[in-house]
Amino acid sequence: MKNITTPYKTIIFVAESLFAMYTTKNLNNKGMKMFAVCNLKCKRNERTVFSNINFSLKQGEGLILKGANASGKTSLLQILSGLLKPFSGSVTWNGKDISKEIEEFKNKITYSGHKNGIKATLTVEENLIFWGTLLSKKTISKKIIYKALKEYQISHLAETPCHMLSAGQLKKVALCRVFISTAKIWILDEPDNSLDSKNILTLKKVLARHLRLGGIFILATHRNFDIRKTKLIKLG
Repeated sequence: MKNITTPYKTIIFVAESLFAMYTTKNLNNKGMKMFAVCNLKCKRNERTVFSNINFSLKQGEGLILKGANASGKTSLLQILSGLLKPFSGSVTWNGKDISKEIEEFKNKITYSGHKNGIKATLTVEENLIFWGTLLSKKTISKKIIYKALKEYQISHLAETPCHMLSAGQLKKVALCRVFISTAKIWILDEPDNSLDSKNILTLKKVLARHLRLGGIFILATHRNFDIRKTKLIKLG
């Protein structure tokens, strides 16, 4: 484990193994692509939220983002997703500034924020069909949907309207939406909120699998995620 300290962050390279044992369609790994951030700075009104953020991730690597409340975790994730413009600095994917090709870049990512984005009047299955079709621009296979539901142990809720679900169940539906995505980059804001210890282990397994298949994830959390090939940035 190697620590690199700057005035604004500490990056820890974690080398602990966690393997997931289930099959899925592999991601396209033709050519090693890179997600990179250079001298990123965020300001709200006259207050500097964070500055001097620098990191890079190649396919098969993840980033854990930690920090106290109001330290800028959500703002950073929104900048990385192209939802918010930085005060200064750049975010690039495969050498290209995402701000110049934002629509193309958004096709490469799945973003899951604090709000689950679940339609309350639809069933669990209907929500996943809706989001899967929207994200992939084609009808999503029910086989893929039920694989996701089984992974998070909510297959029995498939036909349940989402307004009847608990906070933890809604979070699992949101994570199923990430599971069925074909995006290479997953950006997740506290995806472990409202989950019990068993489902946190499931989430870790899914994240580890995504890296093994050549994906990238960036997530904010207050917990420790001991996943192989991840880096850690602390804000504040």
